[in-house]
Amino acid sequence: TSTLTSRFPKHPIFKWVIILANNIREVEDRLVHFYTKQRKRLILALVFGLVNWILGAVEIFYTMNFIGYPMTIVEAWILESAAQLVRAGVFFIPAGIGIQEGVFVVVSTAIFGSPVPGFTAAIVRRIRELIWIIWGIVTFYFYRTDANTKSFPTAENGRSKQDITF
Repeated sequence: TSTLTSRFPKHPIFKWVIILANNIREVEDRLVHFYTKQRKRLILALVFGLVNWILGAVEIFYTMNFIGYPMTIVEAWILESAAQLVRAGVFFIPAGIGIQEGVFVVVSTAIFGSPVPGFTAAIVRRIRELIWIIWGIVTFYFYRTDANTKSFPTAENGRSKQDITF
């Protein structure tokens, strides 16, 4: 970043560029530290990612077979791979709404000649995701501690009833 800062004039307009470059450098340093010094955690993260991918393909395989559109595990792997690829590319869309469905429709049309099985499998997957979200919210509601509820602001003054120091 020292080379970068020397190329920009000392004008305040370029201050944000210098700050951004320093922040990018800090993130890069943390990533380099992670994959060079914490190999076990990196490998564990990669294994969990691969297991997630495999289970996604198995889920598609069984869903398609259950709804009456037999599919090989290779075709399920292709469908899951395409969904993961596009979902990673459009990460900025909240929950990938519409993206997963579109990928499933396009790929299942290529495999089966009909968009119906892909759309059905996408809806089944969304229902499963919704069930897990609801389960997480319910679990949070029942297992939250008093410390979590004490820090919520009240309607009277916008402050919590009890001050919690950290």
